[in-house]
Amino acid sequence: MAIIGWLINGFAPLVSSIGWLKYLSLFHYYEGNDPLAHGVDVAGIIVLGALALLLTVVAAVAIERRDLRA
Repeated sequence: MAIIGWLINGFAPLVSSIGWLKYLSLFHYYEGNDPLAHGVDVAGIIVLGALALLLTVVAAVAIERRDLRA
């Protein structure tokens, strides 16, 4: 997933027909405003935080439903 996201983030600005795919890449939300030079974009951090929280809840529910017998 990380490699696919990195490739999407790299090629989306170059190919206009896949430009919309950049919003599916997590790299877009982190690197959007050059965080080393201008600081981190607050909206991007909110998207990344919400996604991390959502995936944590999904993982917790999935683990609870597993049938692990000794």
